[in-house]
Amino acid sequence: MNVFTLLGPALAGMGLLLWTGCASHPVVEAVALADEFTPSRIFSDHLVLQRDRPIVIFGEATPGCALELTFDRETRVAVAGPDGRWRAEFSPRPAGGPYTLEIRGRNRTERYLDVMVGEVWFCSGQSNMGMHVGSAANAETEVRNSTNPNLRLFTADRLISPLPHTELMRIPSWKPATPSSVYGFSATGYFFGRELQRALGVPVGIINSSWGGTAIETWLPPELPTNAAPAALAAYREQSETYLREFRAALKRMFELEREVNHPELAALAAPGLDDRDWKTARLPGQWEKSILPGFDGMVAFRRPLELPADWAGRELELELGAIDEVDRTYFNGVEIARRGSSERSEVDYWNRPRYYRVPGELVRAGRNVITVFVSDLTGEGGLWGQAPMRINPFGAPGMTLALEGDWKYQVVVQVPELPTLNGKTFATAYNGMVTPFFEFPVRGCVWYQGESNTQRARTYARQLPQLIADWREHWGEPELPFLIVQLPNYTRQRRAEGPSPWAEFREVQRRVTAATPGAELVVTIDIGEADDIHPKNKQELGRRLALLARNKVYGRPVVAEGPRATGAEFKGDRVVISFQPSASPLRAVSPLLGFELAGKDGKFHPAHAEIAGAQVVVTAPEVPAPTAVRYAWAENPECNLTNQAGLPTAPFRFPEQP
Repeated sequence: MNVFTLLGPALAGMGLLLWTGCASHPVVEAVALADEFTPSRIFSDHLVLQRDRPIVIFGEATPGCALELTFDRETRVAVAGPDGRWRAEFSPRPAGGPYTLEIRGRNRTERYLDVMVGEVWFCSGQSNMGMHVGSAANAETEVRNSTNPNLRLFTADRLISPLPHTELMRIPSWKPATPSSVYGFSATGYFFGRELQRALGVPVGIINSSWGGTAIETWLPPELPTNAAPAALAAYREQSETYLREFRAALKRMFELEREVNHPELAALAAPGLDDRDWKTARLPGQWEKSILPGFDGMVAFRRPLELPADWAGRELELELGAIDEVDRTYFNGVEIARRGSSERSEVDYWNRPRYYRVPGELVRAGRNVITVFVSDLTGEGGLWGQAPMRINPFGAPGMTLALEGDWKYQVVVQVPELPTLNGKTFATAYNGMVTPFFEFPVRGCVWYQGESNTQRARTYARQLPQLIADWREHWGEPELPFLIVQLPNYTRQRRAEGPSPWAEFREVQRRVTAATPGAELVVTIDIGEADDIHPKNKQELGRRLALLARNKVYGRPVVAEGPRATGAEFKGDRVVISFQPSASPLRAVSPLLGFELAGKDGKFHPAHAEIAGAQVVVTAPEVPAPTAVRYAWAENPECNLTNQAGLPTAPFRFPEQP
């Protein structure tokens, strides 16, 4: 009798795991293998696992049941706890692969191929993190030349929740870098990963978990109001747990209906003889959230009967439905004829593409026929919303077209529940849906590009950014998990700040928080923004600078990774002498130096003359004979040009620093 036989029941009760030793197929004697199990959707073919860290595999299964896992000739047994969660841990490995990961239950085995071990980075933030490679500078050439089997990409689905999710709801899957996978991926993440992979020579995995327009509050655990009544808080938590169960059940049902071709339930709703008199009426084209179903997410069936002339019978037809937001399964006389997209796999990029389908002639009859379109949507407006004509005609005979715009019958098939509220407000965050599912998955570090939505609240951000870093580190179990913070770039037409400058003050907060946080590093972008575009296109240089910082600060490579860092200012009569941190790359500027300003006791700043003197900069201004304050690059879009010999810019600063 082996040790697992002795300890199996106790392990099952605690949801723990045990390695059976050297057996390639361990014997599970005390705990039955699980009939039902689901590995986390983080795992797929082409997966990248973090090197030099324990390799952790996890998911859900029938409580108390076991799974056998094999990876690179090692075997583990995991037992699902009372909550259905299981976890297996393999020994750390250096970079390498490809490997195969197998997870075996009673009746089936999940097998993931082409698994690599290398470096994994978690990239998050708002739209400048989410901005696609297809929108970056020189996109066509970048995409065409993007194939790299050692760079793997993963995009998390957008999801908010009032409670933490332990699992991703959809199946994003890892994808090697190719033109098709790179075009729609985070440009910041891709160019960072590309540069890092080239420099390190090992597999690199980039996780993009971002959402345009989100404030930092979205990426922190929600703070419930402290003045809420205890009974209201208890009710809210109960409603949130109910919501989460119902949400997962609704998505599971919708995914199952979408997954199977000619699903019996959908075929029944699409049957020509179905009595649909109780169905409601919608006028199409149109988006349902703007008309029939405000705030609705889920699946809706739309039916349209049409009378066809006798000479159409048996002829192949051309069916045009316009654009459909997001996913559709289209039936003709009860038989599925076409499908586009998948909610489960986050294949929703077809939301603005007109549908053009063929109807097989054997389905076409004289007289009454029925078109049924099942539309699934989890974000945005939803529905058959036009952009192109809705019509049908015999193939090759556009002159015989019948218009399909007008009244259609509709019925809700699956409804995703609405978020619970507390005191009339929702407290659902992307943190719960897009960060917590990754906490069990080891990563090397995080890249954070966010702040545009918080520029008017810099003082609050000074408290929130350290909270975010500390929380993520705690949950990943890495007290100094590397964080690379992208400082906001130059933007707008403001070249000098006559009064307050929110973006300049916000950049200072980013700089000071980073300087005060061990393991956090700042990427300065004050020279690669665009006055008229909040989404600057030069993400290549941003990715290069991020990779330089990672190579130097995280991997210890001897490369110049950051620009000159001002450490203090000495006020000497009519001049100010600014000191910089010693660096392997000397100060440099194209003459004259731009961006420096001085102020006296009146607090009014004037443009100043500045000269490099070794490792210092000396600043003077005729209008300020006795300066008391100095600042550099202090505006939304300042003219500034102080760099080092490596061409990396100096971060904006001011002395004395403000509290």
